[in-house]
Amino acid sequence: MSWIDKPFVLSLGCGAVTSLLVYLGKLDSTNYMLIIVGTVGAYIGGWTVKQVKGTPADRANEGTP
Repeated sequence: MSWIDKPFVLSLGCGAVTSLLVYLGKLDSTNYMLIIVGTVGAYIGGWTVKQVKGTPADRANEGTP
């Protein structure tokens, strides 16, 4: 599956860890929101840079199953 790449797995892991910290009471909801928004922003920004600066083959294969 081409959509399961390293940035996706790292973003998913970050979400899981922060959710666990909220559940355990080690992280409040404001900080959770900031971490998740930052993670999503970094993921989208990285994907955009990859689309703009990647090779034509990368751009052609992105988004196809």
